[in-house]
Amino acid sequence: MRGFTEALRQEMLVARHPVKVTCVHPGGIKTAVARNATVADGEDQQTFAEFFDRRLALHSPEMAAKTIVNGVAKGQARVVVGLEAKAVDVLARIMGSSYQRLVAAGVAKFFPWAK
Repeated sequence: MRGFTEALRQEMLVARHPVKVTCVHPGGIKTAVARNATVADGEDQQTFAEFFDRRLALHSPEMAAKTIVNGVAKGQARVVVGLEAKAVDVLARIMGSSYQRLVAAGVAKFFPWAK
């Protein structure tokens, strides 16, 4: 999604088109996304949803909406919502794609059901 959004934004800028494009990087927003998510075979959806709600859903939808609307109004190319999303964003900028290996290695510690 990020690559698509950046390419689309670039096309609009080159063509001097009035359409503005913003990519949103949300952190943990208190929505029903985890309760409606599909999980991998062998994983318990209810456990995942409860864990997300308890540990990861840190921000209200209202806070997220305000952050997004403000970013779009300012014409920002990217809007990062929440401190945890900003931390991952900084990590990705510093480490490049190798940040994904670091995150994957930490998943087993952070997600109790991860293998």
